[in-house]
Amino acid sequence: MILLYSKFENLEQEKKETILAACLDEFAQYGYQNSSTNRIVKKAEISKGLLFHYFGSKRLLYLYILDYVLAYYLKKIYQRLDGLPRDFFERVMEIGLIKLEIAYQEPAIYKIIIDAFIYKPAELEQEINERYKKIYEANKPLLVQNLDTSRFRDDIDQEKAMELILFAMEGVSNKYLDLFKNMSYDEIMRKMDTIIREYQDYMEILKYGVYR
Repeated sequence: MILLYSKFENLEQEKKETILAACLDEFAQYGYQNSSTNRIVKKAEISKGLLFHYFGSKRLLYLYILDYVLAYYLKKIYQRLDGLPRDFFERVMEIGLIKLEIAYQEPAIYKIIIDAFIYKPAELEQEINERYKKIYEANKPLLVQNLDTSRFRDDIDQEKAMELILFAMEGVSNKYLDLFKNMSYDEIMRKMDTIIREYQDYMEILKYGVYR
């Protein structure tokens, strides 16, 4: 990956930041399908030939930007993880709230992520699915490290119970991802309070099955 984008990575920092800002602004506003490399090069004040010299194609440029925003987003989340609740359900909810707060603070970053995972272009579906799976597997340990498991029932397998709960919450997330396909970013953000309450309701129901 680094070799693929080495020409861009070797640029001086100020030039890199100018190009990144132009790309972030374009993909946040227009997504992948409706984005324009003509607008990007105009904002970045470079030639189109130079843009493709750095990235090869619009497709590879988009994947680079997607990886960039995902890394930035995850770094922001990790910076907030100190002192997470030791209760499993409280931790799941807290991490969700951290993600929501970042969405409010970094709307352009979040818009690109929303566009990638909800309105994923068919030609990029495999690459985007691979990134989603990789992120899910990499961050799964955050939910189970240093937990207080004393409230779990003695007659159940705690690891399987937590895995089942994560699968259930993943199903809830997929429900909303499907719903969001027909909404604008602003509509999604307006519904977040309702979604949080519904998540809390689902988790309260799940507690009855695994807690004393």
